[in-house]
Amino acid sequence: METKDFTGIYKPLVDKISRQLGLIFIPLNVPEGNVCFMSNSGLRPEFKTTFTQLDVINFVYAVLYSSSSREESRNFEKIDLSQIRCPEDLETFWELVRKGAGL
Repeated sequence: METKDFTGIYKPLVDKISRQLGLIFIPLNVPEGNVCFMSNSGLRPEFKTTFTQLDVINFVYAVLYSSSSREESRNFEKIDLSQIRCPEDLETFWELVRKGAGL
């Protein structure tokens, strides 16, 4: 998915995650530095201060795959992503991201 398309579709959810969890969204087109470990896959979730497009997609996938949402989410085009609830804490958010990545 192109970054432009992603931003248009997921912007309300990205903004909500940033605001409620205090995380900074890092777009795909931002070059990686040679010192910073913020995007390192080995970084434990409790130390992460940023999230990416892949994190958002995995989060949404986990939420939509959950048994309570599965019936409602059969037609993905009709889903209003701005209505997806943001977790109250970072631990839950990163757990859902991990689950979504495993699906």
